[in-house]
Amino acid sequence: MYLKTVSILVVLLCSVSALAQSNTLQERAEEAWQVGDHLRFVEMVDSLETKGFHGEEMAAYLLKKGKSFMHLDKPVRAIQTFNSVPYHTTDPELLGESNYYAGEIYFEQNSYTKALEYYASSLQHFEEADNHDQAVNARFKTAIIHSRSGQAEMAETLLKMLIDDPSIDDMRRAVAIEELGVVYFNIAEFDSSRKYLEEANEIYVNYDMDDERLENYEWLMRTYQAEQDNAGARAVAAEAMEVAENLDSPNQSAFFLQRLADFFKRNRDIRQAIIYQEKAAEFMGGLSAADAIDVHFRLADLYAIGNRDADALLAFHDAEGLAVIENEVFWQERIARRKAEFFQKRDRFEEAYVALAFADSISLFNHKAEISALKRASGSSKFNPEPYARVETDTRTQHEESRFARMRNIIIIGLVFFTIVIFLLLREFSQKRKLSKVLEWKVYKRTRELRKANKELNTYIYKSSHDLRTPLTSIKSLLRLLEKEEHNASTKKYLGLIASCSDQMDDILVNLSRAVDYKKVDIKVEQIDFNKLKYQLQEKELVGVQGIRMLWDIEENGAFFSDFKLMKVILQQTIQNAISYRKGTPEDYCKISIVTDSDGAKLQIEDNGLGIAEKVRDKVFDMFVKGTHKSTGAGLGLYLVKIASEKIRAKIHLDSEENHGCTVVFDLPNLN
Repeated sequence: MYLKTVSILVVLLCSVSALAQSNTLQERAEEAWQVGDHLRFVEMVDSLETKGFHGEEMAAYLLKKGKSFMHLDKPVRAIQTFNSVPYHTTDPELLGESNYYAGEIYFEQNSYTKALEYYASSLQHFEEADNHDQAVNARFKTAIIHSRSGQAEMAETLLKMLIDDPSIDDMRRAVAIEELGVVYFNIAEFDSSRKYLEEANEIYVNYDMDDERLENYEWLMRTYQAEQDNAGARAVAAEAMEVAENLDSPNQSAFFLQRLADFFKRNRDIRQAIIYQEKAAEFMGGLSAADAIDVHFRLADLYAIGNRDADALLAFHDAEGLAVIENEVFWQERIARRKAEFFQKRDRFEEAYVALAFADSISLFNHKAEISALKRASGSSKFNPEPYARVETDTRTQHEESRFARMRNIIIIGLVFFTIVIFLLLREFSQKRKLSKVLEWKVYKRTRELRKANKELNTYIYKSSHDLRTPLTSIKSLLRLLEKEEHNASTKKYLGLIASCSDQMDDILVNLSRAVDYKKVDIKVEQIDFNKLKYQLQEKELVGVQGIRMLWDIEENGAFFSDFKLMKVILQQTIQNAISYRKGTPEDYCKISIVTDSDGAKLQIEDNGLGIAEKVRDKVFDMFVKGTHKSTGAGLGLYLVKIASEKIRAKIHLDSEENHGCTVVFDLPNLN
């Protein structure tokens, strides 16, 4: 009995000791985390794992451990740690965070496929946990990946969804708007790019987000430069300079001003580049020695390119003086070599020789310093590298001398031949590159001209259709007044013909105006209720249709998202086309079949009407093309269908034979 009691006490004491030790480790881990001692925190969490610590609390520690590895620049260990979190918890919040941070690591390493997988998983967990803020972050990163991967259309859709989300704050919305501007820049839609970048800038101004404004200004400058609007680029740069000068950190101010200078240098606007580099030099008081030397060196280089020789020499002198004071040997050699190049281009060969000799002496000094370091490392002052570099020609035989001479001649001939070949290849490459640049410029210029012409044409059509409708409306009003008066049969006939032509002209102008509107309209994605769409068509657009049976078959197996108005245009115009070209028999019908699932929808409109002749079948969706000579319309109905289909990325399949009806199938993707 006594032994049993002692055993129980020992077990209890061990349990209490283990619990106390575990609590101590947790306290130490929390303390290390609070002070940012990530290495010590990792050690404490490893100890907790060894002690068998588990559950959601352990999952939280592992999440912090993964972040510590990120701070310690150990991405592989961080990902391994994040992947171990699911073994300890099913909490969607913790699982979402672990996947999100793993995605961040792959994102930083440009591994976009893996990053996309982790962001998608984190988004699912955050939505399950009802963490809207983190879900927005995951969506935003997904959009950026699509943008950088060249998938502009997907990036545009995701970013517009974020921008339209009423729950996100203005600052995050501004970042999304800016990224959308970058997407449009990358696909050369510079008007849209500038619009969104300027909108983002307004929000940045309202919230004093200076760092974000500066990044945004860079993209705006690139946009203006791409449009060859140098005045616009300079105006943006002036605003950016004003913001940069008021930053709290001199380092940041100088760094961004140098980026502005580099921008104008790349675009060969040396005068503007010098202005911004001189502004950067005004912030040297808060810079490190190496950064201050770099500022002077860049300024000297710009002065040299701009043929301001006296200013260039003064800047070189200032940079050289700082390098000597701070004993920056690397910078002394670099400055000396740049000065030698400067003098050589100006035919001042003696000064160029002096500068180059000085650079070589500094290089030799560096070499001797390396030899001294080797001596110290070897532990022997007798270490002498010269015998290893000396060529002892006095021991060679005459035969060897002759053999080496032949080899030398062969090598020289080979080098000459190789040089000639390389020169010819370089010349060919240079010519092809110049030709490629010329062709690229011509294509770019022609594309801009076509876009401008297309825009002007759309504007002209839109204004003309509106302007022409004004007198047409007056004519129709006068016709209605004339119809109220007494006329003979012949006059009534001609008045009827005039009224019919007026209505037809009015329809043409309305459809032209709609065509322009549909091209410019922004897609509004929402869930489509096809029964509601059917009701609206039957009660409004198709009211009074007789002589044809309308058969509807709607099968909704999943939610379908698209633009309601454009879907209505597709259905209305296609059905109206079937009605207009019916044969006029009691068997006439128009069957509308709609099937939806999670991937999209399939819309099929079938009729047994007059059909479409083979010679116009491939052109029937073009403007002013009529499917049959019996047509009384203007040939714009199916053109509107084509525009609406392109906006919602639908694919159209047409199957028709003359006098044997027509079947039109639309494959509609889900836009959610």
